[in-house]
Amino acid sequence: MLSYRSDQEKGFESEIGILQQAKQQSLLDKHQTNELLTDYQKLMASYEKLLRATKKILYISDMQGMALKRCEDDIKALLNNANQGFMTFGRSGLIHKQFSHACQMLLKRKPNGMHVAELLWGDSAKTETQVRQILERLFKEEDETLKGSILAELPQHVEVHERHLELSYKWIKQEDAETDSEVVMLVMTDVTDQLLSKAKADYLSFHDSLTGLYNRAYVESILAELFIEEQLPVSIVLMDMNGLKLANDVFGHQLGDRLLTQAASLIQASYGEKAIAARWGGDEFIALLPKTTATECAALISELQAMCLQQESYPIQVNMAIGSATVQHVGDPFHLFFNLAEKEMYKHKLIEGKHVRRSLMANINQAMYERQIEDRRHIERVGRLALELAHFIGIAPYSAQMNTLKLLIDLHDVGKVVIPLHILFQAGPLSEEEWEVMRTHSEIGYRMAISLGEPALAEAILAMHERWDGGGYPYGLREKQIPKISRLFAVVDSYDIMIHDQVYKKALTPEEALQEIAKGSGGQFDPRMAAAFLAYMERNKGEETTCLD
Repeated sequence: MLSYRSDQEKGFESEIGILQQAKQQSLLDKHQTNELLTDYQKLMASYEKLLRATKKILYISDMQGMALKRCEDDIKALLNNANQGFMTFGRSGLIHKQFSHACQMLLKRKPNGMHVAELLWGDSAKTETQVRQILERLFKEEDETLKGSILAELPQHVEVHERHLELSYKWIKQEDAETDSEVVMLVMTDVTDQLLSKAKADYLSFHDSLTGLYNRAYVESILAELFIEEQLPVSIVLMDMNGLKLANDVFGHQLGDRLLTQAASLIQASYGEKAIAARWGGDEFIALLPKTTATECAALISELQAMCLQQESYPIQVNMAIGSATVQHVGDPFHLFFNLAEKEMYKHKLIEGKHVRRSLMANINQAMYERQIEDRRHIERVGRLALELAHFIGIAPYSAQMNTLKLLIDLHDVGKVVIPLHILFQAGPLSEEEWEVMRTHSEIGYRMAISLGEPALAEAILAMHERWDGGGYPYGLREKQIPKISRLFAVVDSYDIMIHDQVYKKALTPEEALQEIAKGSGGQFDPRMAAAFLAYMERNKGEETTCLD
């Protein structure tokens, strides 16, 4: 366009230059006597006016052409970025023009020259034939008002190359058209992502995202249609995960999620396809069993429990408290039988709770040994020494304190289960940030023991690194603010650590270690507990002293 305008400008300038030369020539004396001079000058003036008018007209025309070109480019840009395909076809059904790049992108081929029915429905002979017949009727129909209803008979959706396209049609009448005067504009919109999002939203509205089971909303939506004569008897089974909170607190939510998905798989496998299984709440499941008697239901529950026992037990085995009730008659209130099943479930949960906690404690110990957080020989040595010292200072063998001490021996470092191994086993000195992480193991152990239902153990673990002079962590407790068994165990644990090689320090002799205990008396250690330990190490184990406070 710019080159064309430049050529035009040069042409006009050349003509005007020639005209100016002619005007100058006409002023020469030798032409003044020519009787045609006046007519010649008038002709030149008229030609100059014509030239300037023509130049102006062409300039305006060029501006209009450029504006139209810009408008066309803008429209093309809009269409190409609309993520929609725009095509037209006429009476023959052949695509003769596409108006956006999306046509080729969506169809994975060049559509021009192809019949629209073959292009979109070529893999379905029946649909292709139907579309051809509808188009034939459309272009034969003379009544404009009926054409819209015929267009509506065309398919509104099509799947092409695993993409879902929404189709819309517009009848267009073209004036002064070079080919067809009547065409159909076909607009293709890719709605794949919207459909997938809607399908996902629809799925999640009635399904649990973690386990894939139905959710509570779905169960509540079908209750009315489930408890009818044809489905009775309907058995209701409620299941509550035993130890899930403990597993989350001790081993993290990743394990808890794994247990939930494992439980869901077992429920589906044991109850079969006829059951409506759902996640009812955080750690609760429900199964509705149509046409299932109480006896049949009990057999299915036994099967589920047997399947749970066959699962891997480390670090914790899937275990569920289960209750059930069976609706026999139409009109029996669902909530009444639900409450009966729930009551039975909680009764079993209460009975099984202690067993689950004991199992989890055993698994925690196993985890510490497998990660080499604890050394069995250290636990055996310090356990024997701690129990003997406890007896030496007068703690009764079957007292609550002695029971807590036994738990503390096994679980005093339980919080280290979640400390990164590179910090636990670092040979060199820890950075301040790493020390901050390491110091958290007392509080982590406290929370774990609380979850295990052992508050006295939790307090003892929390105070394991407190000092008699108040210089310890995490809370700077001092003197008798520190639980007695924590003060006792601190002395024994420190002694055993000192007389054995550590990654950061060589072992001391027993005599050197006892000297360190004496030096720490009144600072790191309870002075009376340190004195009792030193006395115990020099006396026979059978000797007793006054019970310390």
